[in-house]
Amino acid sequence: MPKSRPFVLESKSIVEKKLNNQHPKYANSLFSLAVLYWEMGLYSKAEALYLENKSVVEKTLGKNHPKYALVLNNLAALYAKMGAYPKVKYLYLESKKIREKTLGKSHPEYATSLNSLAHLYINQGAYQKAAPLYLESKNIMEKTLGKNHPEYAIALNNLAGVYQYMEAYPKAKALYLESKNVIEKTLGKHHPEYAVSLGNLASVYFKAKAYQKAEALYLESKSVVEKTLGKHHPEYAFALNNLANLYQYQRAYKKAVPLYLESIDAKLKELKNNQIILSEKGQKNYLKVNQFYFNHFKGFFIYIVTQEKTSLSEKGKLASKLLDLELVLKGWLLNGKQWLLQLIAQKAATDTTLARTYDQYLSLKAQTAKSINLSLEEKEKRKIDIERNIEQIEALEKQLYKKIGVELNSQIKYDFPSLRQALHDKEAAIEIMKQGTKYLALITTARQAYPQAILLDAKTLEAQIKTYQRAILSKAEDKTSYGKFWEEIGKYLQKQGIQKVYISPDGVYNQLNLNTLFNPVTGKYVEEEVDIQMLTTLREVIDAQKQKQRNTTSNLATLFGRPSYELPLANLQKEEKILKAAQPQGGNPSDFHFPPTSDKLLKQGKKGLRSGWADLPGTEAEIKAIAAVLGSQRQLKVSTHLGNEALELAVKQVAHPKILHIATHGFFIENFKAPTKVQKEDVVFDNFSRGGKAPSAAQVAKIAREEPMLRSGIVLAGASTYEKAKSKPDIEDGILTAYEASQMDLQGTELVVLSACETGLGEVENGEGVQGLQRAFIVAGAQSVILSLWKVDDNATKLLMNHFYKAWIGDKKSKRAAFRAAQAYLRNYEKNGKKIYAAPYYWGAFVMVGGE
Repeated sequence: MPKSRPFVLESKSIVEKKLNNQHPKYANSLFSLAVLYWEMGLYSKAEALYLENKSVVEKTLGKNHPKYALVLNNLAALYAKMGAYPKVKYLYLESKKIREKTLGKSHPEYATSLNSLAHLYINQGAYQKAAPLYLESKNIMEKTLGKNHPEYAIALNNLAGVYQYMEAYPKAKALYLESKNVIEKTLGKHHPEYAVSLGNLASVYFKAKAYQKAEALYLESKSVVEKTLGKHHPEYAFALNNLANLYQYQRAYKKAVPLYLESIDAKLKELKNNQIILSEKGQKNYLKVNQFYFNHFKGFFIYIVTQEKTSLSEKGKLASKLLDLELVLKGWLLNGKQWLLQLIAQKAATDTTLARTYDQYLSLKAQTAKSINLSLEEKEKRKIDIERNIEQIEALEKQLYKKIGVELNSQIKYDFPSLRQALHDKEAAIEIMKQGTKYLALITTARQAYPQAILLDAKTLEAQIKTYQRAILSKAEDKTSYGKFWEEIGKYLQKQGIQKVYISPDGVYNQLNLNTLFNPVTGKYVEEEVDIQMLTTLREVIDAQKQKQRNTTSNLATLFGRPSYELPLANLQKEEKILKAAQPQGGNPSDFHFPPTSDKLLKQGKKGLRSGWADLPGTEAEIKAIAAVLGSQRQLKVSTHLGNEALELAVKQVAHPKILHIATHGFFIENFKAPTKVQKEDVVFDNFSRGGKAPSAAQVAKIAREEPMLRSGIVLAGASTYEKAKSKPDIEDGILTAYEASQMDLQGTELVVLSACETGLGEVENGEGVQGLQRAFIVAGAQSVILSLWKVDDNATKLLMNHFYKAWIGDKKSKRAAFRAAQAYLRNYEKNGKKIYAAPYYWGAFVMVGGE
């Protein structure tokens, strides 16, 4: 803790007691404390204080006051540091406008606003817009303050920076030198600004390959930062990273290693401090801004792996650290979200304030998700402001994180030793990550002192995935994919005698089923050679015991299938009304059944469907067969919902069942490409599973959003009717997006099955896995999810699912063992003496993600 912090806190407390919390002096104490927290890297705490400061200044001095402009400017700068750029521009422009009005264009504070706005343009890569603003700012500082002033030096430094970005290195160097000299004269050599000027000048020498000059400047900069700001300041990690990067280019690897490790440790501590209060979006922005630290280290490690001179011990230590890093970063948002939901579920019973905040949060998210598809006219009519809703959701998320922050911070340690200790003999854990032009597989076993690193070429794998997809869909033999995706990894596992493997995939490894790869040497599929368990993050291996303790006490199995996509809106409204009326009285939607949908209605609905959601009679047979298997078990209560019972609202209201099984159309929208022709069928891996049709306006609205969780979903009753309706009633639209699914209450649910097309697809975000239905249901609390990667065959799916439930529920096998048995059963299923489902297209479409 900085020595000044207790005094600033005490000052704030004294002012608040003597003058109240609406006095300008109290605002000043808030401002000072916010600056202090910022310097400590505690951005979320700084933000809260700046916001309170803004409110007090606005009430006491008004919006048209220079101090209010200062608060806006600093708040914007903080948001820029956190990566929350959409908020930044508005605040900078508002601050500039106030300063221009109250102080005039020749004032240093107006020049500061120009600087700030230019910084934003730099971050956006708009260097041509930034340069004139920096130049104008420099000229104002020169006229008003003179050349021997720190603010003039900072203006020089900023202008030099934009010239450096524009590769005008001689201009940049001259300005950096002048800036350094002015700061040395005015502030001295033991000042943070002097450290900044040294680092910037060093970067120009680095670009010019004058490494010795750059090294001397970087070392001096690091020393000044350490003495003036301390090792816990964000600028210290930046100084370490710069020096490590330089040594990497000089091939002075022994010097680079400890610097990279120290830099990463510092950033991880900072990250942990901010995690508990930032919203999910805030965490995402924060990670994005700081990603270059981690990318530098990953790139360095990959280079080290290829160097024969590096000792095995040195490589091993680096591999261990990289795995530590991945265990913290990969699935970080997902892990935090899971803990958030679990802890709220535990505490809500006794903490009414927490329960109320959480209910408000869920309600607002549900309303926002439903409103996104509406036209502008409909939104105006219902007085729905999406942007305001999103801001409120972020604020509520922060409140929830803050309330349970202590618990989030006190969880088990995730690192290489913990992972190694959690593995049994003959087990391995593989972390797959993409970095630049390479894929890296880090393999941990119980016996090996360090993780084994295997490098694969990204370009080769990304080309091979298309070959794999074509072979799968055309049911052709694939003799090449095994060699590209698995052979080298498989050989190492075989050498170590490994029988079971936990894998956390990344990139293209999210788009294939490893079990379907055919080994041409042994004549077997990977599924027959080793037991593979797919996980969202290897943290789940460490958490295995804790996961077992979370099983639900519910005996409910809820099954949905063959939705009536053409259900008339009047019927849909009526049935939703019944559900809503029943729920407050303690009824579970699973207990309420509506009249069965007639085949005649479904057949009529199939003709001329604008949306293209064709009837799926096979899913009705699937649900009935599963219900018969589960119904034979006395301990289970089975509830089936077919036709017009398969409502989106009914799915949303299901609460922590043991099993949730949904058989319907699924989709993922990535971008629009021409469909791939396979035999006589249009198949599109990155469009709707029904193949090739242009989406409707409502679906385009989903695509337009940046949130990938809105571009993946499943289709339920009334979807086609709602989509075609000119006037959209205030009811569910029949499309359950991944965003909506993530808000469901599935805490302790043992299994969610999505027996639909392409439910396993989603936008791949390196380090966070698949942003789609897979993530959504795990966030909602499900321990395991079974979903599909490509268009599935109705009859094969029915057989697979039926056998799976018999093996799991009837024969008491583990979920994983039952799933493998079901796939083997389907692969060897014979009809008229022929194995009709032997191709991976049939038995390999589904994958199980998550725990046992």
